[in-house]
Amino acid sequence: MNNLGPLILALAWVLGTVSSLVVALRFYVRIEMLRKFNIDDCMIAITLLCVICLAIFLTLAVSWGFGKHAEALASDPVATMHSMKWIYLSELFAVMAAAFGRISYAFLLSSIPPPSKPWRMFLWAPVGIHLVTDVAVLSVTFTLCRPFRGYWDEAIIANCWSSNTQTYEGYIQGSVSTAVDFLQAIFPCSLFWNLNMHWKQKVSLSSIMGLGIFAMIASLIKTIEIKSLGVHDMN
Repeated sequence: MNNLGPLILALAWVLGTVSSLVVALRFYVRIEMLRKFNIDDCMIAITLLCVICLAIFLTLAVSWGFGKHAEALASDPVATMHSMKWIYLSELFAVMAAAFGRISYAFLLSSIPPPSKPWRMFLWAPVGIHLVTDVAVLSVTFTLCRPFRGYWDEAIIANCWSSNTQTYEGYIQGSVSTAVDFLQAIFPCSLFWNLNMHWKQKVSLSSIMGLGIFAMIASLIKTIEIKSLGVHDMN
């Protein structure tokens, strides 16, 4: 395709709308029916805010040509600059949306009684490693160029790291994200299987709570496909 921009926007806003509806229903059940609002609800609210901000920044990037081949923007350096700027800044929300989402899910799982201390460590240690990795990745991302405006504005004389830095970041973050998604997907299986309930209920609950396996697959594919990104096609 010559322009992936419309597809990017469609996915961003469709997923953002679906997420908003799901979170709204969750809050309705928690507040109106259960009369409680836990820390995992706060985390999921922050996650949704990051998702919406990400969709807004992607919209701004696409409006300047993000999604087109670099050759198509070569004649318009201003559009190239602004598309790079907004997609660069959007990484903050992309990374933190995933981070807060996993933290929210960890809080939800830890509220299901009663996992032992080793199981709690098994649940939270990967999440902690993932959060540290995300913070490190963002720290490197926003110091790639000094001043950081030099990342998208060629008129500024900036001292920038190697163009391979972001590729290495992607591999590290993607690998950690895939591992955490896998562990969070299998954790409910081990948790529910030890509860006193019919095996059909165990299978049903484990299957529903283990849907994170699809997130793991998506993260794995994204990590593998990083190598297909070329330096000549950043947009």
